[in-house]
Amino acid sequence: MRARMARIGLVLVVATFASATGRAQKAATLTALDYEEIRNLYGRYTHAFDAGDGQAVANVYTPDGAFVTGGRATEGREKLAAMPRAPMPGRPSIRHLPANIVIDPAPGGAKGMAYVMVLTVEAGKPPVFAMGGLYEDVIVKTSEGWRFKRRTFTPWNAPPAASAPAPAPR
Repeated sequence: MRARMARIGLVLVVATFASATGRAQKAATLTALDYEEIRNLYGRYTHAFDAGDGQAVANVYTPDGAFVTGGRATEGREKLAAMPRAPMPGRPSIRHLPANIVIDPAPGGAKGMAYVMVLTVEAGKPPVFAMGGLYEDVIVKTSEGWRFKRRTFTPWNAPPAASAPAPAPR
């Protein structure tokens, strides 16, 4: 009888632990305000980068944050601040356009993903598609607010093919 009671007790302990663990894993949620603040983070990054404001770029990352592309990582705010180049008179500037942003809750924060298109902009000329790619982000909430912990950029290899003219209506 004692052995049976011990087994029942063990089963209850395991079941309680499994149930608590399951609840803890499901607890990764984001509020409506979290989603809006994270979308704002995407916007702050693009405006800062396009303006050549390295300090503002660095500030959207955690102190140990990293930008990764092509197998190379730029880590830490000091190095991240050196990434953007300030616009120069007489030279085209760039505009990052993130689109189709997806944000999902994740343990410790959120995961984000967005397409990004980069345009070159020159006075008196229409914007030109320069390149595009995919951002995959690890985002955490800090005492400073939501920040990128790791941002991975995978470029598209080539600009999209020119679309064929629409067929004539029949």
